[in-house]
Amino acid sequence: MGLCLGMLILESVLRLGGLIYLSRQDYANSRMLKEANGAEYRILCLGESTTALGGENSYPAQLGRMLNDRLGAGKVVVINRGMPGVDTSTIVSEAPHLLDKYSPQIVIT
Repeated sequence: MGLCLGMLILESVLRLGGLIYLSRQDYANSRMLKEANGAEYRILCLGESTTALGGENSYPAQLGRMLNDRLGAGKVVVINRGMPGVDTSTIVSEAPHLLDKYSPQIVIT
């Protein structure tokens, strides 16, 4: 009984952590879109932990910096919608919602 209760608590904590992570990511993406309101290009990066994690060192953040250095500040906004711990079917099932929400010109997976 104690083992089952421990596993249930662990599962709940992990799910809550994932929800908090995705909420923070969504907030950061919304703030970035508001700041880059005049951006000519929106690039949506989809993937799992290799896309999502890394903060300012993640490949979407680095891509955004590189493109804005080349094209001029504020021309490109890169939206990081990586989700740690998911598989391809989850990413594909979320894609239509994310395409409607962000209306990107380019999607990278």
